[in-house]
Amino acid sequence: MQLDNSLRAGNIEEAVRACLRAPNNALRVPEVLNRFVHFPQSPGQPPAISTYFKMILAETALNAHESIELARVVVPKGGSAYIRQQYEADKLTASEALADVVAQVEPDMAMKMYHRAEAHAKVVNLLLQRNETQKAVEYCKRAGFSPDWRVILNNFIRVNPKNAVSLALMLHRDLGDTPVLDPNEVVDMFVTAQQLQQATEFLLEILRGKNDASTKDLQTKLLEINLKHSHPSVSEKIFARGVCLHYDGMRLAPLCERAGLPQRAIECYVTAQNQDPDLDNLSNIRRCLSHAQSFNAEWLLEFFGKLRQSDSMKCLEDLLQNHRENFKVIVQIATKYNDALGADKLIELFLEHKLYAVLYYYLGAIVPYTRDSEVHFRYIEAAAEVGQTQELERMTRESPCYDPERTKNYLKNKKLTDLWPLINVCDQHGYVEEMVRYLVDTDNEVLIEQYLQRRSPGKTPEVVAALIDCNVREEFIKNILNAVGTMCPISELVQVVEERGRLRLIQGWLEARLSEKKTDPALHNALGKLYVDTDNSAEKFLMENAYYEPLVLGQYCENRDTNLAYIAYRKGHLSQELVQLTMKNGMWKQLARYLVHEKNLELWASTLQNDTKDRDRLVEAVQQTALPESEVDEEVSTTVRAFMNAGMTQELASILEQIVVRGRFRKNRFLENLLIMTAIRSRKDKLMEYVLTLENYDAKEVASIATNAEMPEVAFAVYDKNDMKKEAATVLLRDLKDVSRGRSYAQKCGHPAVWSVLGEYLLAADEVHEAIDVLIRAKNPNFVDAVTAAADRNNEFGDLIKYLTMARGESSTQDNKIDTALVLTYAKTGRLTELEEFLKETHNVQVQQVADRCFDDGLYDSARVLYALASNFPKLAVTLVRMNN
Repeated sequence: MQLDNSLRAGNIEEAVRACLRAPNNALRVPEVLNRFVHFPQSPGQPPAISTYFKMILAETALNAHESIELARVVVPKGGSAYIRQQYEADKLTASEALADVVAQVEPDMAMKMYHRAEAHAKVVNLLLQRNETQKAVEYCKRAGFSPDWRVILNNFIRVNPKNAVSLALMLHRDLGDTPVLDPNEVVDMFVTAQQLQQATEFLLEILRGKNDASTKDLQTKLLEINLKHSHPSVSEKIFARGVCLHYDGMRLAPLCERAGLPQRAIECYVTAQNQDPDLDNLSNIRRCLSHAQSFNAEWLLEFFGKLRQSDSMKCLEDLLQNHRENFKVIVQIATKYNDALGADKLIELFLEHKLYAVLYYYLGAIVPYTRDSEVHFRYIEAAAEVGQTQELERMTRESPCYDPERTKNYLKNKKLTDLWPLINVCDQHGYVEEMVRYLVDTDNEVLIEQYLQRRSPGKTPEVVAALIDCNVREEFIKNILNAVGTMCPISELVQVVEERGRLRLIQGWLEARLSEKKTDPALHNALGKLYVDTDNSAEKFLMENAYYEPLVLGQYCENRDTNLAYIAYRKGHLSQELVQLTMKNGMWKQLARYLVHEKNLELWASTLQNDTKDRDRLVEAVQQTALPESEVDEEVSTTVRAFMNAGMTQELASILEQIVVRGRFRKNRFLENLLIMTAIRSRKDKLMEYVLTLENYDAKEVASIATNAEMPEVAFAVYDKNDMKKEAATVLLRDLKDVSRGRSYAQKCGHPAVWSVLGEYLLAADEVHEAIDVLIRAKNPNFVDAVTAAADRNNEFGDLIKYLTMARGESSTQDNKIDTALVLTYAKTGRLTELEEFLKETHNVQVQQVADRCFDDGLYDSARVLYALASNFPKLAVTLVRMNN
């Protein structure tokens, strides 16, 4: 063969050409290539293999085994750049073996070759060696390659544990919806390789944001491996960060205890108990609580909130075993869970162990927010037991909730050196008397004065009462009163000393208040009583003092001096009491004076209602004493009205006659009216005398009443006396119907109004001639219609013309009614000449109307004249026809 011949002849180039010309590259196989590699080198000539590669590369690209061999020859000699040049010129065929040769010196180029050769595992390994784990994972995803990650990761953990966590996380998150490897298996790899920190880091990362119940096993594993193999501080940090919320409590609790984490052990026991209600870990929890002094106080508080009530009480009792170190947290627990645990049970627990200090601070925190009497009492008791005197004093003074009887008895039995808490209780709850007795019995009288001055001056009356009952010397009581001074309530003090018959004990104090211008009624009542009893200007006091209570002193004086009682009642206008007093004691003059002075019709009515001898005596006193002494018109008038309202007309008449006719009220208009009216009803024989004698009564009213009482002569006398002539004449004519006296009275008076009354009366009686004469004398033009009607009735038109002529002259208005009536009268009397003359003087007549009336009445001649004057020629023609003219 040509190849063999050329090689034997040492013609290398021809041998290479033979390889190039061989069909289908049949000679470019490893065996032929090896012949070139091992061909002996001739002196001064390049190696046969070099010539081979040079000539092949000049013609075409190297195949796979040629490329590998070229790399093996060149790379060790530093020819990696040459290999890169040829590869980039596409003169080499990429293969895994080629990449293996290049990888040591040109990893980037080797990675390209691996990829082209689809040696994906080698690409991944190379990336991992370069710590490019992210790229390795992304490459697998891009190439669709699934290597044996378990082996890769396991090896990587041993070779590069630091970066193995990143790879493990990417395998967990980035290669599909589910992790490539079970995270528990991954953790075991780290633990087996004793890479605990990396195992912890891996678990923390995959649990971030996923620490729910679905990852309970992983959370448990995280805590477990650290509790077993790491320092306890690591586990504590994991617990503290709240990374693990769901874990197997019973599995971890013993590990926590062994790791010296009793607080976390308790948490695990509680968690286990919550996960399985049938579990009872109370004994385990209580064992761990023996280390409570090292626990976080806030955590311990929260922990107690997770326990059942009964368990909480047992655990709290365990804390009490070391109460000095646990003092603060015990108080905090009791305070925070007071409602849940119950104040009564907590109080009982602390009292059982006699822990008054704990009780004091616990109750001090809750007492402002409760009205439970037991809580308030126990707080007071605890304050007393621990010597918190200031708080004890405040509490007894300000609390409204403790049992006062129980507290009082406790404080008395306690025999404190500071008695103010006891004083507070007694002061607040009405034990002042008992307090005073106790202070007196224990020789602490000085506190009584301090109590009244500093605390409750308003309780001075109760204190004084108790001191009197204890037979304390008067000087001490007076000193207390003087020390309290105006701060003592006057009324209550007066009451208690008066009840004990010791009013004189406080006379000096009362007079001191009087000098201060005090106006309390009780003060002045008490002084009034003292002055009455000592006859010390009592009457002057009762009359001049404006501040005592008249009812009180009046009643007080009734059995001592009725006159003083009368003065007091009169001062206070106590009518009912005064009436009873005066009637009971026959004090008629005083009663009469009082009734007149009061001017009270209701009082008069109640006094005069019974017709008895007592009333007669009273009336006599009124008539003989009270009214003659009175100088006030209203008093007299009210008295008179009272007698009128009582229907005592005879008595009233006598009184009125005395004070009006013979007394100083002669010119009193009301009383004169009343006397006359009374006489109209009951003393008619005196009536005319009264109306003629008295001067100031209401004549119009009296006369009207007399007229209504059918006493016209009296009415006439009243009108005539008071120059009411017209009314007098009216009575004569209308009521007495005495025309003769009427004529004489009119003639006597000569008054136009009287003449008018007489004329009107005569017209009504159809005495037309005399009536017209009287009315003409009265010069009264106001009766035109009445006179005209009367003249028509009696056909006396001559006198009518006289009246109408007078009326026309006296009328103040241009009334066409008078002129029309005068024209009609002329027409009716046939005085046509006078008619025509009159019509020439006046134009204020309804001529047409008068003419029509004359025509209707058949007075054709008068109608003719009037129609002619009115220029009513048709009517005139008819009239002339009727006259046959």
